[in-house]
Parts: sequence; structure tokens; C-alpha cells
Amino acid sequence: MNALLPLLYVALCIVLIIRLPFFRSLNVPQWSLVSVFALKVAAALALHTIYTYYYTDRTTADVFKYFDDAQVLFATLYENPSHFFQILFLPNPENLPHLQAYFSDTWHWIRPTEMGLFNDNQTIIRINMILMLFSWGNIFVHHILAAFISLVAFCLLYNVFIAYFPQQKLIVFLGIFCVPSSLFWASAMLKECVVMLGLGLFLYGLHSLLQQFRRRALILFVCGIFVLLHIKIYILAALIPASAAFFVCAQFPNLRAWKVYGGMYALCILFLLVNYVLHGIPLFDSLAHKREISIMQTIEVQAGSALSLSYINGSIWDFAKETPAALWRAVALPYLWNIHSIMDVLPAMESFIIFVLILLVCLFPRKTNAAQQNLLLFSFVFSIALLWFTGITSATVGSIVRYRMPMLPFVFTALALCVEWRKLFTKYRLYR
Repeated sequence: MNALLPLLYVALCIVLIIRLPFFRSLNVPQWSLVSVFALKVAAALALHTIYTYYYTDRTTADVFKYFDDAQVLFATLYENPSHFFQILFLPNPENLPHLQAYFSDTWHWIRPTEMGLFNDNQTIIRINMILMLFSWGNIFVHHILAAFISLVAFCLLYNVFIAYFPQQKLIVFLGIFCVPSSLFWASAMLKECVVMLGLGLFLYGLHSLLQQFRRRALILFVCGIFVLLHIKIYILAALIPASAAFFVCAQFPNLRAWKVYGGMYALCILFLLVNYVLHGIPLFDSLAHKREISIMQTIEVQAGSALSLSYINGSIWDFAKETPAALWRAVALPYLWNIHSIMDVLPAMESFIIFVLILLVCLFPRKTNAAQQNLLLFSFVFSIALLWFTGITSATVGSIVRYRMPMLPFVFTALALCVEWRKLFTKYRLYR
């Protein structure tokens, strides 16, 4: 039964991929989407295997720790169904006296420190609790459903890019679906899977609203905001200025896109300066605290990929001085010549390919229209904002690889779309 149920869900997901109008609307061969789904399932199983036999502490392995806590809390469905639904839907149920006993056997429901409006540990635990209604506690079913959710998320991103680059289907398909780190980290029931769903809903909803205001598009957009608020609020923070500039450029196509994006980020910097001077929202203090926690955890567990970082205070000058090094770490690590484990190989190759693509863009730039430039600039400035946060707060190479993952489909696809491949291949007699 442990193997039969996951296989049944694999078959069900394949049927949905073949039959649902959503997947048919992509106008790509059905076998290609089924193949991507198979790759995602294989990636989820590989991640499960690594955390089973290589990182053997189940209480710290992301694949298991949220699942195990969800199992503990899911048992309340049989003991007291009303308590189950209170845990599932009420904010901060651990503070209610009659529910506190249920959380004594969990490890990760309560975080030592909070870094946002919502506890993203509780979000992923609740999602696992919901999935247990269908999985009967079989963790492989969770992986398969996560792979399907991830496929939907990346299909939403594909839909957006192909609307602006309809003649570049192969480049968009490879950039969105086939980046190794995206396949690896976003295909199991981890926070990254939910992050990509939020990103897909947000961007597809925004794009649809710009084409025609419809209720469904608004619902998708709001759902994307809701998901990102509850799983990774800093990604939503990175999206807001980029999305505002994207919206302005779409509404006023005669404006120079780079000026709009530059002006929007100048306003953001001005807001940060005013907020800092007036001692408003402690944004820099929160980031400095997160960096401190990351460094302390790295020292505590003696992480093999630890970076030599110093503590910083919440002053804006410290962050300004740290920004160039932070951006470099986030985009360049791990280096190809400094690989310490098999987990570093693919991320190192991705970092190298990013620099190769940047060089190709400089040598063989491709002409784009105003709408295309708008999407490309959105992808780049969102990616830079996410890289900045990643580099500022991450104290290990491993955390950099995971935190930057959501921007990889954007940056790989956007850079590849900026290269005039025909000119490159013709120059070296490779084009046919």
C-alpha cells in the first residue's frame, strides 16, 4: 500500500496534465509537460533520499520536520475534530489554553524568533495537515502532490513569458522548467514549492489584469499576495516595487522603461532613508537580526559551507557598505573551483552559466519591443532585490543556493531572451 497509493496519485496527476484545459492552453506537447512532471517527482525522491541517508537528523531535515509535526497535529482530527479545525485556521492557536497540550510534541510550530508577519513554519505544517486528508500519512503522496503544484506554478510563469515572447518557446520552456536548482528545491513539499506557487499566481494575475480587468485575474493576484504573505514575506517585498514599475510601463508604453524602474527604485531608497531617519519600521534592524541568527546557527551546527561574515548593526551605512559583497556572494557562489560536496555541483554550474549569459548579452544583444523590455526589466530588478536579501542574511553557501532559487527561472529566461542566438550561431557556423 505504501507504494500503490503514490503510484495512483502519479497516474491521476498525469491524467490531469493531459486532460485539463489549463495545461492544453500552453500549446506545448503533452509529453513535454508529463516529462517535466516526471523530472519533478524524481527530484523530490532524490531530495527525500538525500535527507534520509546523508542528512540523517530527521528533526532538522526540512523534508521531514514539517511533515512530522503535521502528523502530530493531524491526530487531533480523530481526538477532537473541532480542535483540529481550530489549529488549522485560527491565528496563533498555541496561545489558546485548551490547545496548548497538542503543541508540546511538536518541534517547529513555534519559532525561537519571528522574522515576519506570519510564521511560515506554521504555514507549511498546515499545508501538510490538509494533504494528510488525502495521503493517509504517506509522505510520498505529499511529494507527488507538491511536484504537481510546482508544475502548475511554473506553467503560470511560462504563460506570462510566452505572452511577450511567442516566437521563443524553446528558450522560455528551458528557462522556466529546466533550471536544475528549481527542479530540485521546488518539487518536494518544502517552502520553496509554495513560494513558486505564490509567485506564479501573483505574476500571472498581474499580467491578466493588465490585459483585461476580470474577476478571475483579480482573485489569482490576491491569492498570490496571500500565499507570499504567509510563506516568505521578503519575496513579496522584492516584488512590490518591480510590480509597480511593471504596471506603470504597461499602462504608459511610451515611457522609457528603464527610467520608470529607476525612478521607482529611487523612491524606494528615499522611503528607506526617511523611514530610517524617523525611526519608523525597523527594517534594517530586522535584517541585521536575521543575519545574526544565521551566523549563530552556522557556528552552532558547524556548517561545512559556512561563510566568513561579521555582524552588522541596523545602520543604513553598514548595509550600504555590505551591499556589493552581498550581491556578489548571492550570484557567484558556489565557485566551480571551490566545490565541497555533490550538492554544490549544479549551483556552481548555474552561477557560471549566469556570467556566460551576461557576456553573451553584451556581445550579441537582441532587439526587443517596449512590452518585452518591461518584462525583462521586471525579471532583472526583482532578481537583484532577492539576491540582495539573500546575500545580506545568508551565512552559508547552502542557504544562498536555496534563498536565491525563486529568481533563477526569471534571470535565466530573461538573459537567454536578451541574446541574439541566430547571430551567435551564424558567426560560428552553428546555426541551421
